[in-house]
Amino acid sequence: MPKIKSVLLDKEGFTITVRQAQSKIQTLRKAKARDPELFELNGGSLDLLQLYQFVEQAKKWDGTSKCK
Repeated sequence: MPKIKSVLLDKEGFTITVRQAQSKIQTLRKAKARDPELFELNGGSLDLLQLYQFVEQAKKWDGTSKCK
């Protein structure tokens, strides 16, 4: 099965890769650690959840489990 390279549209309408999604997850985790209240007010948890779901779904599509 071919590896899925980009399937998710970000807020600006561009596709991103699993690696880019993982990078955004790390950035959001750091923002949450710095200021949890502001993170929640800005909808960070929803963004984080959507990225987690994307990475999990991508693992199913490409048959790998290397994504964290």
